[in-house]
Amino acid sequence: LAQAFPEIREALAAGNRLFKRLPRLSDYIYADYLSADNRTNGKKSSSDFSESSENPAERLRSTDVAQPAIGALSLGMMRILDNFAIRPDACCGHSFGELTALFAAGRLDTETFMTLAVARGKYMAAAGDGKDRGAMLAVGAPIGRIESLIASSGIDVILANRNGPDQGVISGPTAAVHQMKALCKERKIRATLLPVAAAFHSRLVTDAAKPFQRALQSAAFNAGTVPVYANTTALPYPADQDQARRLLGEQLLHPVNFLDEIQNMYGDGIRIFLEIGPKNVLTGLINAILKQQPDAFAFALDASAGRRCGIMDFAMALCRLASLGVPTDLRRWRPPARI
Repeated sequence: LAQAFPEIREALAAGNRLFKRLPRLSDYIYADYLSADNRTNGKKSSSDFSESSENPAERLRSTDVAQPAIGALSLGMMRILDNFAIRPDACCGHSFGELTALFAAGRLDTETFMTLAVARGKYMAAAGDGKDRGAMLAVGAPIGRIESLIASSGIDVILANRNGPDQGVISGPTAAVHQMKALCKERKIRATLLPVAAAFHSRLVTDAAKPFQRALQSAAFNAGTVPVYANTTALPYPADQDQARRLLGEQLLHPVNFLDEIQNMYGDGIRIFLEIGPKNVLTGLINAILKQQPDAFAFALDASAGRRCGIMDFAMALCRLASLGVPTDLRRWRPPARI
């Protein structure tokens, strides 16, 4: 997509400018490609990670890099969709993705969105420094069973993500999360520790939430006409700027209720869910949440999670949207050059 559409390259350039450090944000995203190219040409640049002991993919997964990287690519994808006259009737996100949803709905402009994406990643990464900031555990079991297990165990953890009917994520102090993992193993419940910097969406990341809340004070929130469903309340964001800032600023401290969020959107008439950004994790969650609804459709722009050409994935998404009756200006697809 970056090669074929200038909107992606422009979004990456905006990300590089607001990332304000070297290597550039785009160098992290394309580290393998750029490093191989530099080695072939005998060159060195800020993008050459070849002599680092750290895998480029691991660097990209670092919270302070991953969040603005997801933001920049999502920004580019949204701009491409807009170019094909595809615009949302409602938006939502998961954790960081709520920022993208606010941008997609017109509540945040490009500069504000990417500035907040960089700040959020920076503060969340710093939350893992020093004293114990906790851990997170993905649990594959019915939500009700996870809630009952937490309540009966007496262990100091919370259900931080209600991702779907049969998937949740637990947050808490590191020792407590390991206790819960052992309890899950004893009960034959699938549970996996997540590689995160801290126990996000819990009280343990207060030190990250406070500076992010300060950054939000100078962020301009537009009125917007497209509803954005919030992780915390599972309801649309308030129109009032101050209330919207407060809700977003406290999001990191509260559980993500993605399950009710999607159900509420369906209840309000949303039937087609298009995932924007790298990979397709949310598509799987939405399909699980709405599996009993035959008139609901969920798919992703990055449907193959990078296994196929991005242009093919995008073309298939466009065709599927058009076939479902979404107004799509397919004339904007550039015709091949005539010879």
